[in-house]
Amino acid sequence: MKEINAPVGESSLISEDKLLGTNTVIPQESSISFTVLHNHTKHHMVFQSSTTIAEVKQSLEPLTHVPVDMQKLIFRGILSDSITLGELSLPSKGAKLMLVGAKPSEAEQVRSSEASNHASEKTLDDCRSDVTMDWSEQTEHKLVLERYGKPENAIIGILNTEEILDPNECLLGLCDKRGQPLRLRIKPDSGELCYYS
Repeated sequence: MKEINAPVGESSLISEDKLLGTNTVIPQESSISFTVLHNHTKHHMVFQSSTTIAEVKQSLEPLTHVPVDMQKLIFRGILSDSITLGELSLPSKGAKLMLVGAKPSEAEQVRSSEASNHASEKTLDDCRSDVTMDWSEQTEHKLVLERYGKPENAIIGILNTEEILDPNECLLGLCDKRGQPLRLRIKPDSGELCYYS
C-alpha cells in the first residue's frame, strides 16, 4: 500500500497494484486515522501503522506551511521522529495529535518585535543609568515642588545613610486610608515601629 494524503471523505490509501497497473494483491497494513490540531485548524489524516512521525511531519508541511524542523507533534508528550504510528497505541476513534510550530513569516515577526523591544529596553536602561541628578531636579518632582512648594516640616535625608530618630521625633507626611496624617514612632524599649493617627 502507498500512502497519499487526501482530504476527509476521499480515499487516502491507494494500492500499489493500481499504481503499477498489475493485478497482484499485496496484503493491506492496518491504517490509522487521527486528527492533527494546529492553530485551531483540524487536519484529518489517514496513514499506515508503519509510517514514522517524520513522514507525518513531511505531509503536514504543505497543509500548515510550518517547516519540518520547526514542527513538534504532541501526543502524551513530544513525539520523536523515529517512532512509528503503530508504536503510539493511538485510540481507534477520535485520536488527536497537536502540532506546535510557527510559519517562518510568523517567527520572523516575533524575532523583529523582540529585537525592537530589546532595543527600546536598552535605551531605557541607558537613560536610567545616566540619571544621577537629585529628585528635586527631575521633571516630575520639579513640577510638584513648583506647584505646592517645599513642605516646611520636610526632613532632609541623605541616600544610603542611616540616621537614628530621637524618641520624640516622627516621620511626617504619611497618611492613613482616610487621608489623616500618621506619625511613625519606634518604641525604644521593644524596637517596634508604631503609627499613631
